[in-house]
Amino acid sequence: MMKTSSSWFWFRLLCTWNLMLGLGGALGVNNTPGILQGGYNNGPPMGIPNLRNTCYMNSLLQSLQSINAYCGDNTLNTTPPLSIVLMHINDPNVNQDDRVEAIQQLLQVLELDSKTQQDATEAYQLLQSHNLLHPKSLTVQQDDIIQPLNKIHGPGKSTPSPATVLTLPVTRSLRRSLKEYQRLETLSGSNGWRPTPDSARVSVRKGLSIRLGSLPPAFAVSLNRFSVDWTTGAVRKSEEPCSVPGSLLGHELLAVVCHTGTPAFGHYIAYVRRGSKWWRCDDDRVHEVAWREVRRVGR
Repeated sequence: MMKTSSSWFWFRLLCTWNLMLGLGGALGVNNTPGILQGGYNNGPPMGIPNLRNTCYMNSLLQSLQSINAYCGDNTLNTTPPLSIVLMHINDPNVNQDDRVEAIQQLLQVLELDSKTQQDATEAYQLLQSHNLLHPKSLTVQQDDIIQPLNKIHGPGKSTPSPATVLTLPVTRSLRRSLKEYQRLETLSGSNGWRPTPDSARVSVRKGLSIRLGSLPPAFAVSLNRFSVDWTTGAVRKSEEPCSVPGSLLGHELLAVVCHTGTPAFGHYIAYVRRGSKWWRCDDDRVHEVAWREVRRVGR
């Protein structure tokens, strides 16, 4: 697989415990202080062994586990073997051999080789295409908008374009990246839009617009740091710093997946929340970190 992204951010709806209690029927949120959804607690997440080159999957699983912990299993709507893996890596009573076997079965279903490094974004898409993950409640509703510059050409066109991951360009901050993602681009001349199949092309503004009034309880953002020079075939990685906010679009940050290294070789780690604490998950090595370290992951 070609690596296409280097940083993932998971956000969940900003709520207080009291407000969560009011939304419990819709989100399945446990309102007991100190206890997260599905039997998760505020202690450190369990580490996941690296089966040679499975750091990308380990980081992704830690993030998905955090979604389950805060928003409930019904948010991801997982099926075996993914649901079994998420259950095993959360249960301290499951021995390491059974945990490894569950992960190997998951890789086999996805037709992935544990010896080959893969991309976390593409692995997430594979989980969906194999019907192991049905993140309807993680889908961001957005529209592909076309606005003619001259009103005589009509009101334009708006087409639904839902996304399970918002793939943003790299800028100085995640908020700026989101703004750039929704920036309307002017198209004219041979790139213009035909109002009807037989009409001449007209100048328009085109781009995506997120429906802010219908955001899901949790959503994922990916920073696209990798690009391909189509003239040479070379893959490049942007090292531009990008500041990470604690919240975005009324949702608080829940987990971060990071890629370090080059397009040809690298390593994935995850930062996940448990209660008010943040934990750095580097395969089977887990330790608590301060929020300031999480904020710097985009730098």
